[in-house]
Amino acid sequence: MLGTNPIEAETSHVSATGTEAESALYSELLQLADPTKDSDGDGLNDYEEDLLGTNPENADTDSDTITDREEIEGFTYSGQTWHTDPTEIDSNGDGVGDRDEWNRPDLLHPTWDTDSDGTPDLFDRDNDGDGVPDSADVSPFRTWTTTFTAANPFELVVDGLEQNKPTFVELQLRPTNPDHLWYTLNKLDWPADEGGNIRDLNNSPDDVNLIPMLEVLIPSTPYNLPLATATVDLTIPSSARVGSTPVTGTVTLTQQGQDIDVVANLSQPSFLAIWQGTCDALTGRASSRVTVAGTANGTVALDDFTQLKLRDRATGGYVLFVEFDGVSGCTPLPQLAFDGDAMIDTAQMEP
Repeated sequence: MLGTNPIEAETSHVSATGTEAESALYSELLQLADPTKDSDGDGLNDYEEDLLGTNPENADTDSDTITDREEIEGFTYSGQTWHTDPTEIDSNGDGVGDRDEWNRPDLLHPTWDTDSDGTPDLFDRDNDGDGVPDSADVSPFRTWTTTFTAANPFELVVDGLEQNKPTFVELQLRPTNPDHLWYTLNKLDWPADEGGNIRDLNNSPDDVNLIPMLEVLIPSTPYNLPLATATVDLTIPSSARVGSTPVTGTVTLTQQGQDIDVVANLSQPSFLAIWQGTCDALTGRASSRVTVAGTANGTVALDDFTQLKLRDRATGGYVLFVEFDGVSGCTPLPQLAFDGDAMIDTAQMEP
């Protein structure tokens, strides 16, 4: 209309209706009004950012330290141009952010392609090509070809440690045959067996889990690990031993000098002893016998395990056996780590 400002008229109209078509028209009119306006100074004008879905007030919409313009313009590698998403902090969703996969020597990543397979890390779900996806790899930019054995162990030296300040080290291992990774994620079928040490009574295919174990050897003292008085809390489960009336309750064993102090809270009076073997196959008694008597307030141990160290029994392969007049119960002693007679306090080492 003659004598009016078409931009102001459309602006007023869009504010009143707010429809999608009118918003698009509003953006186009803004472009006509000021085609060079770049509010955040990132090299993309506000009109372009409106079309792209980036924030015209923020030069780095996804805050990954790479500007919107850098991500839109992309980079050339392996004969083609690659463009990342300026609105996503992790463009390919592999668990490693664009900031850490962009070729930035100042950020300790001076390459586009860690494994040189022709796919940049920003688009590769296994940056180092070791068969472990980035989302599960604690070291996604480095792979090892060395096989460590007892004769050639992996050695780690950590300097600069501070007293009473824990330091956590995370290790990720893989077998020499990568196919063996399957075992840790699946269950194996044990054949139907009602008489062996491992029994399959229901003929289920999901019977056995293989769990890889890591042995860590600290070669010399001082270990500088948190220590505590050696104590073991045991629970006698109701189904601990088949074939007799079970005895249940709890037993606490604590190292006191040359003896093991016993605190017993059992369902009835009984005798305690440490045996070598398993609850289903006792092979020999490995302690004195402790009498647990009944009182008005429960049960109380009348003796200790004399001249015995927990460090010599909490090593795996020993059980606490409870019995009295046809009543029995059993539970394995856990395997614990010791420094001398003191127990390494693993609770203080947890994250």
